[in-house]
Amino acid sequence: MKTYQLTLFLICLYFLTSCKKDEYIQLKLPKENLEIHSFGLEQMGRKENKIILKNSKSYKELEKYISELDSLKTTESINFQPKYTIVSDSFKLSLNNEKLGIEYLTKEKKHIKLIKDIHYEEVFSLNFLGSEANEYKKYGDFYGIGRFKKDTYLFCGLAPDSVKYWYKKGDWKFLNKEKQLVAEGTFDVFTDTIKGHGGCFYPYKYSKIDTKKWKFYNGEQELTTPSLSLIYQLEKLKITD
Repeated sequence: MKTYQLTLFLICLYFLTSCKKDEYIQLKLPKENLEIHSFGLEQMGRKENKIILKNSKSYKELEKYISELDSLKTTESINFQPKYTIVSDSFKLSLNNEKLGIEYLTKEKKHIKLIKDIHYEEVFSLNFLGSEANEYKKYGDFYGIGRFKKDTYLFCGLAPDSVKYWYKKGDWKFLNKEKQLVAEGTFDVFTDTIKGHGGCFYPYKYSKIDTKKWKFYNGEQELTTPSLSLIYQLEKLKITD
């Protein structure tokens, strides 16, 4: 009888531990840049595209949050309207005030889908969704993360007019189409006197790259020497591109 009870106990223990093991899923954030999309702002016609650069402060906060998630359940589909979506080539996190869904591709290209219930207060505590994330805009073949400064000059034609223009100032990061880091550094701003079409002279500010203050990266994200063409393209990027 004791042998039977012991055997039954061991069998139950095996199934209990097996189930617990299956329910525990160790998530790891991929070393990729991630985009953040806000459904609410897109509905209002505002595209607040932001990016979380790998190894940034926001990335580390997201990585910690992902690693501490529990009560995730596998699911065949994730069907809810997200308030925020964070996505890269192999990872996607969707959440609103009630649910959180995660999709990721394994090395074997298996598509895993997980879901869990959350409380709305949890969403407000996620700093990586807020101002810490970098807002980026597309400029031709590049994505720029930085700020422009607005200035004006007087066009003295038949009807004198004040013309607005923008120049890049301060710290910037540039990504390529694949959202890989291409360059990061600080622009120097200079002022030159320009003769306009109207025949008068006016001061004009412009941004230049001093390569000693910049870092440039190749496709493997290793430091590299930039081409003169790349420097020219980054210097000439405008807010209207």
